[in-house]
Amino acid sequence: MKTQLTLTTLLTCFTLSTVFWGCTSETADLADACEVRLDTPTPEMVFVGESVSFTGTPLTEIRDTVLLVGGETHEITDLTRLDCEACDTCRFDAPECSACGDCDECDDVCNSCTESISFTATNAALGETYISIYNLYGASNNVPLTILESDNSTTTTDTTSSGDTGTVTDTGASNDTGTTGDTGATGTQ
Repeated sequence: MKTQLTLTTLLTCFTLSTVFWGCTSETADLADACEVRLDTPTPEMVFVGESVSFTGTPLTEIRDTVLLVGGETHEITDLTRLDCEACDTCRFDAPECSACGDCDECDDVCNSCTESISFTATNAALGETYISIYNLYGASNNVPLTILESDNSTTTTDTTSSGDTGTVTDTGASNDTGTTGDTGATGTQ
């Protein structure tokens, strides 16, 4: 099937090339416009299942952002750009400014812009690892993060019981009747 599809594609390309003068393909690398800068995540050490947040710039949207944790793709739970509209407009309108670099003309309006990403730590990259992103503007720096296994053991304190300690008194004597001497005392378990 694959050979037939490839042959059909080549024949179509050849037929169209005689009509339109050529079959060419161009490759565009859109992810090298600038360096995306990430700040240290909060917190820097997390357990599996906990949320991690970090700021960075320039960020875009979840749909064109790839988060890497330890080099593996990871799901973004939130990407927020607060108070960034005026900054975006200023950078777009100023001929000497771009989303990537410092823009003295827009510094005043861009100071209020806060960009952040959040995700939930998984066991995909346990231990000392790093996070980075790729988006429409480019690739970020690597930022260290430590992910620890979650503590699945639970310590339960029963505060709803009658307070019976459930203590068993067994003397071990040969005349042991096999009954237990529960104290019936009230307290916590």
